[in-house]
Amino acid sequence: MDGLTPRGLLAMNFRFEAVDWLVLSFETRELDLLEGFTPAEADVVRGVLAEESNAAIAARRGTSVRTVANQLAALFKKLGVSSRAELVHHVVVGGTPCPRR
Repeated sequence: MDGLTPRGLLAMNFRFEAVDWLVLSFETRELDLLEGFTPAEADVVRGVLAEESNAAIAARRGTSVRTVANQLAALFKKLGVSSRAELVHHVVVGGTPCPRR
């Protein structure tokens, strides 16, 4: 694969009411994005990706806000990032976060 073609890309074309249609289908990266994280880390990362606050993540997970803060600090250290924005960039894009302005 060339790295630009989405994994599992399928294409179907058809004509309906004198209009040509092209339908594309491909796998999403959600599972790949969270690969390598523990279940707890993946759950916290999902919350960050959904723009949830630490309090919202804690309430959803049934933990304390302090636990979520500690988990985020551990994730930041593990990935070499220092903010939620850098965490999102690292998870979604991969590699080194965008340079700070």
